[in-house]
Amino acid sequence: MYVDVAGEYFDEPFKNFLNVIIENYRTSALSDISIQYEKFAVEASNTQEVTVTTSFELTEAQQSELASSLEKRLDSKVKMNCLVDSELIGGAVIRVGDTVLDNSLVSRLTRLKDVIKS
Repeated sequence: MYVDVAGEYFDEPFKNFLNVIIENYRTSALSDISIQYEKFAVEASNTQEVTVTTSFELTEAQQSELASSLEKRLDSKVKMNCLVDSELIGGAVIRVGDTVLDNSLVSRLTRLKDVIKS
């Protein structure tokens, strides 16, 4: 009914799902539903999304070694997103969900400055 525009790309259960969402005026909830679906899919696959920010681009070998180390530490598969931020000067910032492991040189210098001020 409502999904005729792209209906050939959807299977029947998904068409029914969309029709229920549309008929109940819940289309504004689709982005939240998508986010929750992604979250559940990641949990079901025992994979964690990790963001690694470094001051320079990591080589394939470095990425592989880091991913292996993180998989052992987290006891799950890892999907790494690598970013570069030259302001870090050195080291890395690793984000796994709500956990942040900040071992950047900027962070170390800031902590040292705070200690010296004390």
